[in-house]
Amino acid sequence: MERSKFIGGSDVAAIMGLSPWKSAYQLWEEKTGRKVSEDISGLFHVQRGIINEPLALVRLEEQLDRRFIANKRFTDGHRSGEVDAIDDTSIVEIKCMGENAHKAVQEGNVPEHYILQVQYYMLLAQRQECIFVSYRPEDDTLHHFIVKADVKLQDKIVKAVDKYWTDNILADVAPELGDLDLPDMSAHAEYKQFAERYKELNTEKKAVEKALSETKAELGKLLAASNSTKARGCGLVLNKHERKGSVEYAKIPELKGVNLEAFRKKAISVFTIKESKS
Repeated sequence: MERSKFIGGSDVAAIMGLSPWKSAYQLWEEKTGRKVSEDISGLFHVQRGIINEPLALVRLEEQLDRRFIANKRFTDGHRSGEVDAIDDTSIVEIKCMGENAHKAVQEGNVPEHYILQVQYYMLLAQRQECIFVSYRPEDDTLHHFIVKADVKLQDKIVKAVDKYWTDNILADVAPELGDLDLPDMSAHAEYKQFAERYKELNTEKKAVEKALSETKAELGKLLAASNSTKARGCGLVLNKHERKGSVEYAKIPELKGVNLEAFRKKAISVFTIKESKS
């Protein structure tokens, strides 16, 4: 089945901006024939998964004392996906991931992009659970975690997939560029140095902010216990008071239809930094 004719499970994370490997724009280029999809079938990690998937399924069947049908495809219009295995109650998704991700599955942590994939598959296969499997052929260890069907998330996925199919693929309109489409400065030595330092400081900042918030809460409890709204001591002044809420201008009837652009202040340049998963 030609991949450009449908949206597969591995496409969902890209469409929703949560794929570590591909953006919605890059996927659009491939689906519309503007770019040939890279052939990764010969890569070591891909071959490792292909070769070991049947063995992992046998190990799972032994572990659970159940039998599954391997490699079954389900299609509903432009939505399509092939599950690694299935029985009357569950689908099975098998991954041969790295050591850290493998351990994470043992602890019940499945990467978000894989959660989107299996929720999509459960919807197509009409199953209420997925047995997510991580297998390490290097030491023959297999961990599995049950992912239950999430109706709200599945609805969100379907809306995103259908909108992408209609507004971008069929209409041949490019989606907005995502983080993976931006110029990569990783090879710049000085940039790399400051980027790593920023991440270190940001981690420290989050830890301090968390501790500060917890300490503030404890001081608030002590103030409340003193039956006062104000107090001082040790170089601090405590003050609990009501703050006016912000005005919701969109709800003011008199402002409906009024062009507020004339009242907008001059634009300013803003520099922001966020940490990405890629």
